[in-house]
Amino acid sequence: MSQKIYQIDEPDYKKVIVKTAIGIDLGTTNSVVAYVKDNKIKLLADKDHNTLFPSVIDIVTTKGKEIKLKSVKRLMGKTFEQAKESPVHKNIEIINESGRAKIATIRQNYTPEEISSMILKKLKEIYRYSEEIKELDQAVITVPAFFSDNERQATQIAAQLAGIKCLRLINEPTAALLAYGLESEKKGNFAVYDLGGGTFDVSVLKLVEGVFQVKATNGDVQLGGDDFDLAIAKHFGFENDYDFLDVAKDLKHKLTLQSKAISEYNGEKYELTNNQFYKLALPLLEKTTAILEKTIAEADLDELDGIVLVGGSTKMPIVTKVLESNFNYKIFNDVNPETIVAKGAAIQADKLLNKNSDILLVDVNPISLGIETMGGIFERIIDRNTPIPTAKGQNFTTFKDNQVNLAVNIYQGERELVKDCHLLGKIVLSGIPPMPAGMPKIKISFILDENSMLQVKAVEENTGIEQSVTLKSSISAEDSLAILKDSIMNARNDVSEKEFIKSKVELEQVIQASRNLLNTQELPKAEQDKMLKYVNEVEEKTKTITLKDDLDDLRFALEDFFKDIVKENMNALLETSIVGKQLDDV
Repeated sequence: MSQKIYQIDEPDYKKVIVKTAIGIDLGTTNSVVAYVKDNKIKLLADKDHNTLFPSVIDIVTTKGKEIKLKSVKRLMGKTFEQAKESPVHKNIEIINESGRAKIATIRQNYTPEEISSMILKKLKEIYRYSEEIKELDQAVITVPAFFSDNERQATQIAAQLAGIKCLRLINEPTAALLAYGLESEKKGNFAVYDLGGGTFDVSVLKLVEGVFQVKATNGDVQLGGDDFDLAIAKHFGFENDYDFLDVAKDLKHKLTLQSKAISEYNGEKYELTNNQFYKLALPLLEKTTAILEKTIAEADLDELDGIVLVGGSTKMPIVTKVLESNFNYKIFNDVNPETIVAKGAAIQADKLLNKNSDILLVDVNPISLGIETMGGIFERIIDRNTPIPTAKGQNFTTFKDNQVNLAVNIYQGERELVKDCHLLGKIVLSGIPPMPAGMPKIKISFILDENSMLQVKAVEENTGIEQSVTLKSSISAEDSLAILKDSIMNARNDVSEKEFIKSKVELEQVIQASRNLLNTQELPKAEQDKMLKYVNEVEEKTKTITLKDDLDDLRFALEDFFKDIVKENMNALLETSIVGKQLDDV
């Protein structure tokens, strides 16, 4: 009987499949793709070794004119009313389809998201024929820090239409400093000054042991290189001639290396000196320095180690000159401002896909989120510049007896009253068992994820009744900047008005509690009528009072009126029925 001999090989360890991490800077003027391969960050290049790919699509207008559609990023997430005011899209026809902006062409009408998806598809074609990798099907994509929920959602839709899974949206200044910090091994506190083709962003970050924490952010998504081109065109009297913008851009680019630039248009030569350009550009740059100064102050850091320049427009020598004249911080311009953002996105993609990085990104919420409470007061749940992702909640209660429905109006803004804030949506909590005012316990929770998408939950804790909604804000980024400006200008009046309303609500609570108390007391009829008459008189007086102190005096008088008779019962009722802030009925 022959024996069979079995060979036993040494076991192979399972090989870890390393996924290619890709980052995309979907820029206003140019787009850049970076990826991580063999633990090195590389840039996608075409056959001519270009790494900057124009964010441009050729279209034919409804009038049959062939044009290059540029700066579509400035239209992302915009309503028709917002889009038609774009100063750099006067050469195209923007139409209204159910409130949405669409770009009219001879073939069909496109949303800005669809045009952006075409740009992404062009990047996919370049990737397909590269030697390094054949597929671009998932990526981290960068957006301006001040992009609203709606503009972020538009970016995700563009990626989806292009067949790209968006692993994460990351703010452009955060991505830039992520790459800059790792490449230079710097630590400390830095402001990122990101001036691109169509947007301007500032973020102040703290870098410590692999942790990149955003402390404050601000910006203007209608301020960038396009606006400098417009200023030059206006200087020569061509502000309404879209074709002249290419001439203006050429003059601007030439002035980065020389003191005088000459360009030709329709047989005529146009000359611009650095001194002339300085005067044209200064008002725009003063806007950026004001935003930068405000953001540094909001970050509330003991010291700042420097300002890092990001974005193609920071190549203009005037930028460094203006910053150095306005700030005493070191200016870091030793990186390629046009590719650093994509590199940071690739690093974040590598962290998400392969978990081989010990970095931690902590971003912030740019505009406060909250709900409406009695009197139209804006009650903040998640404050501006709160690190995200985050989840926060507060307890509320009803204002009326036997209130079975509860409306929770959700707002975004920085003013003290909801009439001056932006309504995001509403939750209606129905089926609450009839209870005295103040008895229901309503927990309102806000969950804000890493992509700044908001989920709101309302739970009545006695019964477990729950409602939730996921919100995507339609507020634009330029509106967000206006919100901040308005909050500063109206701060004193807002606080005064809010305090008046709070005093009025408190007086109304005491009036209601007084009536409830009288219904529970066994008092002689004459005494009870006397007390009820006084309560009615107080209620009538509240209708004509215009000063907070007068309201408070009236409330103190009402409480004093009851103190000798039912003081203990009154206090007990107030404590049990007036708990937390009140929410209105539906």
